[in-house]
Amino acid sequence: MALASLALDGSAAAMVLFGQRLPLATVTPANTDWAMAAAAYQLLVFLDDKASSMEPISQWLLPLVDVDRGWSDIGRVALCLGLVSRDDQARGVAVDALIEGIADGRADAARLSETLVEISGGGWMKLNRLAGSLREVSRTSVLAERFVAGVLDRLIASWDPPPREGHHVLGLQVELLTSLRHALSGEAREALSGFKGSGKAARLAGQLREMTADEASPAMRLAAIEAAEGRLARAERIAACVADPA
Repeated sequence: MALASLALDGSAAAMVLFGQRLPLATVTPANTDWAMAAAAYQLLVFLDDKASSMEPISQWLLPLVDVDRGWSDIGRVALCLGLVSRDDQARGVAVDALIEGIADGRADAARLSETLVEISGGGWMKLNRLAGSLREVSRTSVLAERFVAGVLDRLIASWDPPPREGHHVLGLQVELLTSLRHALSGEAREALSGFKGSGKAARLAGQLREMTADEASPAMRLAAIEAAEGRLARAERIAACVADPA
């Protein structure tokens, strides 16, 4: 996690380290951490800039969409920064990568949540962009709905105090849990007690706290089946490559 922390620090040392790692691409092409580090740093520096045709950041994120390539800590940092970037090209690659990662099992909700919580701790993450990206992801499958709901649950549980733009995340979570016939965890429910007043965020928080889970939810069962099928298909592809590397 040291490289990921350095990227989020945005220090001069990070720039020097990333510059040193670029030549490694010709020596260790299978190790894409150098590209993820470059992507994370650039996304952090140009987080509120639109896409540039001269120096597209999105190209650094392409290893994330490689079939069956696992994601390292710095890869998850780059992915999360891509999801909240103003750069629509980088955000598009991040969304596509997450969709594929959820489908084949490379995306781990707990680890991705930890990264999002770390990034959001700085107070500069645009929750409207995050909600927009995750809404797009969630529309692709029931499994994606369940995954996104789980990530948002952990993010909400980390709120202390509640963020001002929290209604963007809460609105999406209401949609997801209604579709899944599911409910918040106890930790997330407790965190929402901090929303006071009659504003939009407070109303959504109250709605979420009142939701209950349906243990016989067809959507949750279907999501579990989709998860198992995706992981089995990936395992079969990897086994085939091991058996016949050529």
